[in-house]
Amino acid sequence: MQEIEKEQETQVPSVPADPNSQPLLPVPLVQVDETDDDPDEIFLNAVAEIDTQPLVKKRKPLVMNFIDLVQLFFCSSLILCGMGGMVWQAITYPHTLVILYTGEKPASITTTLDIPTRTLAPVTLTRSLTIPTTGTGHQDARAATGTLTFYNGKLSSQVIFVGTVFTGQDGIKIVTNQTITIPAANPPQEGEANVTAYAINAGSQGNIATDDIHLALSSDLLVRNLASFTGGRDARTYQAVAAQDIQQTISTLQATIAQALPLAFPLAMGERAYPVQCVTTSTP
Repeated sequence: MQEIEKEQETQVPSVPADPNSQPLLPVPLVQVDETDDDPDEIFLNAVAEIDTQPLVKKRKPLVMNFIDLVQLFFCSSLILCGMGGMVWQAITYPHTLVILYTGEKPASITTTLDIPTRTLAPVTLTRSLTIPTTGTGHQDARAATGTLTFYNGKLSSQVIFVGTVFTGQDGIKIVTNQTITIPAANPPQEGEANVTAYAINAGSQGNIATDDIHLALSSDLLVRNLASFTGGRDARTYQAVAAQDIQQTISTLQATIAQALPLAFPLAMGERAYPVQCVTTSTP
């Protein structure tokens, strides 16, 4: 503000003082505000009436001495060296990836212990168990078989062909399974021959009794069964022992014997039996 006032003073031309008096002009009345008595308001109004211009900030010339240059060079070199070192370390630093796998390997240690032992007399344990069977069996029907005897009273031989059927007294039909020749009679001895036969219908009904077949085939030829037929049976399905029944029973008995075996030996106080030669036999 002082500089501006000085410039204004230098710009005003000097006016010679007029020695002549001039009449006084009427001074306009200034309306007085109630706030004119406030010192702060008076100061602000006075400042507002002054024609001012923004001050021009003078730039301080940039002057660097030798010490400043050394410090700037040292700091810049330190920063650049640090950054270069980090880059070089990141490039050249060795990286090694190590993968570890754990493996389980069984190990055993065998040693000999000096433990006093004694041999015990052998013992035999027997256990039995009965269980219901779960298997089934089936038998097909089978025909009864037997022997037929022929008597020939004729003076010449006679032939009975295979497949000849004879009916017994109970209605069971018997058939021969081969062809035979009955020799001629030699009075007073009759010619005699035997042939195997079987019941046509399979089943137990084919087990005919002795002499069930007693037939006169002609006046000089007779056939009889001197013994009962056997082997005939009916078809049936029955409950039987399955392999799993035997295995289950054996497993149960072996567990029972294993528990009872150490207690079967006469032991002293503090002793314990360890069977080493055991033989197990199972009979279903």
